[in-house]
Amino acid sequence: MHNHIIVTSLPKSGTMFVNASLVQTLQYENFTVTVRGHVPAEIIDPVALFNFVNAPKAITQTHMAANHENLFFLKKFGLRKMVLLVRDPRDALVSFYWNMERPGVIRLQWPQYTLMASGTISEDYYSLTKEQ
Repeated sequence: MHNHIIVTSLPKSGTMFVNASLVQTLQYENFTVTVRGHVPAEIIDPVALFNFVNAPKAITQTHMAANHENLFFLKKFGLRKMVLLVRDPRDALVSFYWNMERPGVIRLQWPQYTLMASGTISEDYYSLTKEQ
């Protein structure tokens, strides 16, 4: 029998911590099944999801939205359950704030963060040339 765990949540909700804890505790193989876009633009990579479901013990963490495409692939591959990690959005915002205050974190203005978080622009948008 195959065992698969998908942990999903809003960013800065402890998803990576829970995922790492489960990987160590359960000895599951860690996978990435989404194309890393900006929330809510993360989408499932069908090839990565195929590899995930064919592993005997697999876990993944994501911030993907429950959009039509993602739900279609989850259903198509027989994945009907996932762990939804819920954190008070106010706590997630405080965590985001302190994360941005760490040394070495790129300083951008809030309007730019909003555009990135909505998937309107990519994180490297401001370093692209005109041709790109």
